[in-house]
Amino acid sequence: MKKLVISALLILTAGQALAEKGHISDAVSLFMHGGPGKQYRITGRTNSGDSVEILDRDSGSKYVKVRTYTGREGWVPAKYVKTGLSIKERLPAMEEQLQASRDKLDTQRAEYNSLNSRYDELNAEKQAILSQVSQLNDDIRRLQLELDTRDESNLLRWFTHGGLVALGGVILGLILPAFGRRKKRRDDW
Repeated sequence: MKKLVISALLILTAGQALAEKGHISDAVSLFMHGGPGKQYRITGRTNSGDSVEILDRDSGSKYVKVRTYTGREGWVPAKYVKTGLSIKERLPAMEEQLQASRDKLDTQRAEYNSLNSRYDELNAEKQAILSQVSQLNDDIRRLQLELDTRDESNLLRWFTHGGLVALGGVILGLILPAFGRRKKRRDDW
C-alpha cells in the first residue's frame, strides 16, 4: 500500500513538474476530450484566449493534455494550444505600456515645445546682439575716421602756426633793420 501511495505521489508530482504555461489559440473555441483523440468522451469546453497549463503531450495523436484556470483537465488538439500568455492576458499590460508611452510622448512634446520656444527667444536675442555689434562696429569705424581726420587737422594747424610764426619772424627780421639804429649824438662841448 505504501508503494502504491508513493508511486501515485511521484506520478502526480511528475505531472506537476511538466506543467507549462500556455493558452488556447485566439481564434477558436474547443471541446476537451477525456483522452488524446476525438473518439474520447467530451469532458468540457475551452474558449479562445483561456489560460491553461500544459500537462502532457501525445505525439502520436498530436493532442495535448491541459488544465484550465478552473481546474478542469482534458485533451485538446495541439495545433490550437500556444505556449506563453494569450493576447487576452497580455492586453492589460500592453495598454499600460501604451498609456505610459503616450504620457512620456506628451511630456517630451511639451519639453520640445518649451525648448523650441526658448530657441526662438535665443535666436531673436542673438539677432539683436548681432545688430548691436554691427552698429558698434560702424560707430568704431566712424570714430576712427574722425580721429584720423582730427590728427591730420591738428598737424596741419601746427604746420600753419609754425609757418606763420616763421613768416612773422622773417618779416620782423626785414623790417626791424630798416628802422635803423639811431646814432647817438656826441656833444662834445
